[in-house]
Amino acid sequence: MKKAVFLDRDGIINKMWHDQEHGLVDSPANPEQFELKEGIGEFIKALQKKGYLVIVISNQPGMAKKKYT
Repeated sequence: MKKAVFLDRDGIINKMWHDQEHGLVDSPANPEQFELKEGIGEFIKALQKKGYLVIVISNQPGMAKKKYT
């Protein structure tokens, strides 16, 4: 059995998007808004070196807010 770590995408892997027009902080909705958090790549590599399978998960709140189909 292999060890695994589950990392949530929004707020852990990437920065949240600050929508100044609407005064909201939300999940990035497109590639232009997506920005990795500082050091996350090195962190994931360190987990993998220790034998962990790293799995990224996301609940994509934009679906619940009907921003996308």
